[in-house]
Amino acid sequence: MTKAKKRKTPRSSDEFSTLDDFLKEQGKLEEFEAIAVKEVLAWQIAKGIRPAKARSLKSGRPPTRSE
Repeated sequence: MTKAKKRKTPRSSDEFSTLDDFLKEQGKLEEFEAIAVKEVLAWQIAKGIRPAKARSLKSGRPPTRSE
């Protein structure tokens, strides 16, 4: 007994300009952003990076003493 494979209809790349647009249409954007933030925070905690220090790494400037 062979199952007939269901063919997926290819999506046009013109439908969405970004992944955010696609996720927004699916109603999943906020969920994915929340997961991404949690993963970044967990990574920072594991590496011992404070959020203020991480911002300075992104901007390329050294952290100030108050950070």
